[in-house]
Amino acid sequence: MLFVGLFLLIFLSSTKAVHHVDPYDPVPEDNDADMWRVLYSKLNRLMDESSQLKEIIMDLRQSQNQQINEMQNMLQNAIASNCQPKYLEMRSPQTPEYNRPQAPDYYRPQAADYNRPQAPDYNRPQAPDYNRPQAPDYNRPQAPDYNRPQTPEHNRHPTPEHNSSHTPEHNRRHTPEHNKREWTIILRRMDGSVDFQRNWTDYKHGFGNPDGEFFIGLEKLHTMTTYDGPQELLITLGDWENERRYAKYDLFEIGSEAEQYAMKELGEYSGDAGDALHYHRGMKFSTLDNSNSGHCPQNYGGGWWFNECEDSNLNSAYRKPGELVDLQKVLWSTWKGWDYSLKFAEMKIRSKG
Repeated sequence: MLFVGLFLLIFLSSTKAVHHVDPYDPVPEDNDADMWRVLYSKLNRLMDESSQLKEIIMDLRQSQNQQINEMQNMLQNAIASNCQPKYLEMRSPQTPEYNRPQAPDYYRPQAADYNRPQAPDYNRPQAPDYNRPQAPDYNRPQAPDYNRPQTPEHNRHPTPEHNSSHTPEHNRRHTPEHNKREWTIILRRMDGSVDFQRNWTDYKHGFGNPDGEFFIGLEKLHTMTTYDGPQELLITLGDWENERRYAKYDLFEIGSEAEQYAMKELGEYSGDAGDALHYHRGMKFSTLDNSNSGHCPQNYGGGWWFNECEDSNLNSAYRKPGELVDLQKVLWSTWKGWDYSLKFAEMKIRSKG
């Protein structure tokens, strides 16, 4: 139909041209043979171009059908394989040891290293009996021995050994097993239940749960280490094989907020975990939003006394076995090296005897 219409159009145009002769028409009016030869030539060229166009359309349709078939094959293969990502097949199962509930004895400081007779101070650091301010054993004003007026020696003030801190709260917590001086926990990491990636305000006032993971707060730490007399520091560490180590310093003092809570004093080291804290002595405290050490908080996580940047960081991200251990981890480099994230970390202070 298309060819017939084109032919009629060309014929009518040619016929019209016959009755209205153009002086420049290459086909004279009186030469019908030449006119029909020209028309036939144009018609043949038109038919050739139409054939080429038809072939192009057929090629496009064939390419489109091929693409549709390929997409259908891909969809069928995906459905047959349940669309499972490859990374699920590559991921190795976790060792059953890490899927078990944590051993309760890990949090009891009765590991063999701390049961040595020469170090009784490191046993039972958080025994609940020592946290009761109303414990009658240590605050018995009504005991008859102390209220007998006929015995002057019972009316004397407590000896300096029982009065190392001059506040009632400290007097109520002294115990004979700890030489009348008890450790106060200022930091604990144990299960990753509390986020330690916090700002300056949170680290200033403290956060977390004192019975679990928590940080006591820089302002309280400054007050305790500055106005309660000289303090000593004990750091208890644990790995994922339930081995425990400790690091003890015979002096520890934190500056005020005006001093950016700098670690002003850190005494002599003793212990079996290695000294990974002296590198930070004298450094100001840094957090994600208040850095005194460049990009250390952003790169290594948490809030710490960074020194370009760290030998230790107990406030960084908590990593469990099987997780990627990058720059952010609970670190004590002198014991487990730079690529190991500890399972347990605890910092405690007490007045020096």
